[in-house]
Amino acid sequence: MKLCKKCGKYKNNSEFNKNKRMKDGYINVCRECINKIRRDIYIEDKIRINERRSKYDKEHPKQKWVSSTLKNHRQNKFTVNISFKELITIAENSVTCPLCGTKLDWDTGKKCAKSNSPSLDRKDNGNELNINNTWIICWGCNRGKYNWSIEEYIEHCKKVAGVA
Repeated sequence: MKLCKKCGKYKNNSEFNKNKRMKDGYINVCRECINKIRRDIYIEDKIRINERRSKYDKEHPKQKWVSSTLKNHRQNKFTVNISFKELITIAENSVTCPLCGTKLDWDTGKKCAKSNSPSLDRKDNGNELNINNTWIICWGCNRGKYNWSIEEYIEHCKKVAGVA
């Protein structure tokens, strides 16, 4: 029997980890207490890391957007031949939607996209993203454009404007 220095309970030696440096060959804290300490440290670290990530995301919304956009396109089986740096450069230069002129809202803290949220669009609607066939437009235009080429979308908009 050995006394755990953490919980103050007497326990069998089998409930302690071995340590050759200790007089009796076992450490002074039982496995149960060690596991509790490790869980507490893990939870504290997770909270600290999440707070730091959240702060970074708020301070760098375009980097957050680029990272999640590239990840989503890869998960959706697109061929991604555009680097993080290249897309950041495009994002830094994208203030308004080139189709409708709406100011893009880079706030990534919201759960669902708004019509002025930035959206990565493929100009030729192929399955590849590269520096020559991508641009950032507002979510509303990208949703409306869907799988049309830019020429087809503009023609459609002219028809809609003519009817209205």
